Amino acid sequence: MSCVYSGFDKVGENTAVGGNTGSGGASAGGATAAFGGIAASGGAHTGDSNIGGSTSLIGGSTGAGGIAAGGSQSTGGSLNFGGTTFLSTGGYGSAGRSDSTGGVVSTDGSVTTGGTPATSGAPATGGAPPTGGANSTGGTTVTGGTSPTGGISATGGAATGGYSATPGCPGTGGPTMVALPLGYCIDSTEVTQGQYQAWLDTSPSTRQLVVCSWNNSFAPTCNWTPASTADYPVVCVDWCDAYAYCAGVGKRLCGSIGGGSNSYDDFTDTTKSQWYAACTSNGTYSSTGHPYGNTYQATYCNGIEYWNDRGGTIQALPVGSLSTCQSSIAGYADVYDLSGNALEWEDSCGGTTGSSDICRLRGGAFNVTSNNLECGSGLHNSRSFASFYIGFRCCSP
Repeated sequence: MSCVYSGFDKVGENTAVGGNTGSGGASAGGATAAFGGIAASGGAHTGDSNIGGSTSLIGGSTGAGGIAAGGSQSTGGSLNFGGTTFLSTGGYGSAGRSDSTGGVVSTDGSVTTGGTPATSGAPATGGAPPTGGANSTGGTTVTGGTSPTGGISATGGAATGGYSATPGCPGTGGPTMVALPLGYCIDSTEVTQGQYQAWLDTSPSTRQLVVCSWNNSFAPTCNWTPASTADYPVVCVDWCDAYAYCAGVGKRLCGSIGGGSNSYDDFTDTTKSQWYAACTSNGTYSSTGHPYGNTYQATYCNGIEYWNDRGGTIQALPVGSLSTCQSSIAGYADVYDLSGNALEWEDSCGGTTGSSDICRLRGGAFNVTSNNLECGSGLHNSRSFASFYIGFRCCSP
């Protein structure tokens, strides 16, 4: 598995910067140094607005050998970030259905600049939800296994499609849910490849929200090997795929407490954001904290620093592999991987125009540094963006 740093830098509340990257130099608007041969076609990214369009990778492969045009990764070569080598093995590049609106490549993984999030537009609403068929109830429940550190894996439901319902939590498929004291339920893990395949097997309707009318396929665009990696998080899905899946299994993409989309600017409000309230154990931990506490622990969750002394390939892990990546607070325990492993789409967008709307991505991924693993991290990308480090989980009701 190869890894290319996503280029999400910390800009105020951890927004994704997508400014001009030079050929091995620093860019305007807070973007970080890039590998030789990568150019940004979308202009500088200042604050939260792309000037001159979206950002994508052009000019063929990089000097480091392994990023091809359009954001997808080529075979061969290796990339080095701050002393850690990311091997390029093919098949794990960032392959979106449309243009990539972020993705400045960083060589050290953390850059702090100024800037504020976009505030224009209302959350994405309107249209009819997907009407996919019933979820498959077959499959084998994953109940064990060991993590790379020897920890006990979380059960997390049935990785290959079966569903274990939680009393009081609506839903017909996906991970087992945890009923939180706040009156709603959240998936115990990210949705797995096996669970997503079970939904695809029902031939779900592509009838979607108006803002997703452009989306004509729910199939992941990369890293899609459910037969052999059923218990890994499904990735390479865009916001509309995530929204459709959650609706199709009787749940919803995590949004506002009480129902509907969460406002783009309310991503650190425990009274409004379902995802954030779960991550902080309803404010027990701060916005700079993590699901396990306010003090950062590099080995508790699967971020880039988890791999510092392990060697091997930096990658996603089977969902719930790290028993330390959860809260110890009663009522909020048993919700795994809210920090690291894969970024998670949230029903919290800054517009209602369609594929270019900016939507929140929560929790960080295996290839980001500590600041982007915080509960209050406010990363984002366009609704149509899909990549090898982006997945999702669902909530209900």
